Amino acid sequence: MGRGGGTFGHILAAIAYTEYLEPNLAVEVRTTYLRVRAGDITLADEILAKADAARHHNEVRDLSKEVRKKYADTLTAHGAGGSAIGYCTDAIYKVLLGGTAKQLIAQRNLPAKTNVRETLPTGELLQTMNTEYLSAERIEGLNIRGKESCAEASRQVAHYVKKVFSDVRQDGPLGEDK
Repeated sequence: MGRGGGTFGHILAAIAYTEYLEPNLAVEVRTTYLRVRAGDITLADEILAKADAARHHNEVRDLSKEVRKKYADTLTAHGAGGSAIGYCTDAIYKVLLGGTAKQLIAQRNLPAKTNVRETLPTGELLQTMNTEYLSAERIEGLNIRGKESCAEASRQVAHYVKKVFSDVRQDGPLGEDK
């Protein structure tokens, strides 16, 4: 009861109850336990592989934060600061991810105040990061100014990045080179 109140129990009791509710989890827990007891070294390899994937994603996320700052700073310097940054970001999200941040939150069943970026898988994060980086370069290079113009420049770059990622994923020739 009261502030910070709740129901507390031992972790083993929680696992036992969860296993009761989810029989497949009980099998997984017991199988993992047996692998540990048997000294199955491939379990360690599996754990390290997952840790490496998570570490890689975190490295990409950290880099994307730097790129995001450059993009936001560029937008601000070109008359598209404040709420216009979100507007320009939504222009990118619509092309790459199929909706605005608000729409993505609803489509992906995320909590209302979620930072969409924090939920993006590595591939989507890389596309977004590349788009923001190239958009900042284009906006600076062409001295594009204002909310609508910066959003349009970002949208154009997003289409280009999406096409490049799509072409690379397909089994066929890239670009004009033969």
